[in-house]
Amino acid sequence: MSLYVVWRLNTFTTSQRRMNSQPEDFKPELFQKIFGEEAAVSLYAEFKANSEFLLGEEGDLIFEKGGTPENVFLILDGYLRLQVKDSSAEEVILQFFGTGDLAGIIDLMQMRTYRATAVVHSKNIQLCVINKKSFLKILSKQPQLALRLIQQMDKDTADIESRAAVMNSQKVTSRISGAIRVLESKFGKNEQGEINIEISPSHIAKMVGATRTSVYRSMKKLQDLGELRFEQHKIIIPC
Repeated sequence: MSLYVVWRLNTFTTSQRRMNSQPEDFKPELFQKIFGEEAAVSLYAEFKANSEFLLGEEGDLIFEKGGTPENVFLILDGYLRLQVKDSSAEEVILQFFGTGDLAGIIDLMQMRTYRATAVVHSKNIQLCVINKKSFLKILSKQPQLALRLIQQMDKDTADIESRAAVMNSQKVTSRISGAIRVLESKFGKNEQGEINIEISPSHIAKMVGATRTSVYRSMKKLQDLGELRFEQHKIIIPC
């Protein structure tokens, strides 16, 4: 029988299933992809010794805006989205995280409360969760990891700021094209041109700050121009 754990403020805000053993996806190869071959072996051992492995389901809250960062979340499989509410209480999606990403790292490193809420975007997710004390200890012994994290944080911040600038100055069609370029750059696409994340027009609307109606209309225009196709929550970029 699965063991359920409730994580309160400062950690999880919803029930999650703790994995009773190390997941199959927790492999050294994942660490080579994230941190490079030189650091992979030692980081793998450190994370393995100091982490809990948790499962989540679509819609689960991983952390909430205003909470105090106490953990770093390494995504072993699945997707998260980072979102806030605007002045009209409408959700705005700031960022997506996928396999190999570290979520919650910017707020923890900057020693502030979470600036947004993280929600499970995929049907299921596997997380490696390591507490702040253990993570900072690892960081002190792995300067190359600190450099990689700073570079990634700079890129993520630049992507968010760039999209915010476009949202304030461009038409909906241009905003959508920009958002799709961000998704393609972040997650890549397969041989069929499908971007490697499932996303609905509703999610696109929340990314670009527009109504679903205007997003549907604009995406239809982009499809008619041959710039993209949208099929069953998959965005397809023609080769």
